[in-house]
Amino acid sequence: MISTVMCTPRSRTFSTVCNLLTQRGEVIKVPASQETFVASMHLRCNPGSETMLPILFMSEEFMRRFYLKNEKPIGETEMVSFRLQQNEADNLSIKIVDVGEKAEVTLREMLYFLGFADRTEWFIFCVRDIDDILLPVSVFWYTNVYGSGWSFDIDSVIESDERKELKLLVLRL
Repeated sequence: MISTVMCTPRSRTFSTVCNLLTQRGEVIKVPASQETFVASMHLRCNPGSETMLPILFMSEEFMRRFYLKNEKPIGETEMVSFRLQQNEADNLSIKIVDVGEKAEVTLREMLYFLGFADRTEWFIFCVRDIDDILLPVSVFWYTNVYGSGWSFDIDSVIESDERKELKLLVLRL
């Protein structure tokens, strides 16, 4: 189920929402880049790759919305993942709306972050697609007979039926 409402402008202040979030993991500094980011050069299934980000699976919907995307050069940013406090899990989509522009990341930032991310966690990134629609991208590490790598889909952000665990929201600082 695609839900674009989850990444729309905020209705509460970021500081209010931060009280409901618990930081998970270290801050990851994404270096500035002066080059245009061409998604098709980076979004390739290559399980077990040691030279590129290992990607095992990308859904058709994810590919349709992101494969042909180009992004302008960006400045240095910092990113970190957060988990909602347990009693707030049912309201996760509301909290993402409230975070506003802090929730929006580029494809370049998302892929860089995953190069250092904990492979035991399930992440949500809010990324603009080729039509400039801000969508929640669900990413988790997966292993099957073909190898291991990140799996990408456009997804709801509440809970996975398979894993029964909360996903982590990745934000810019």
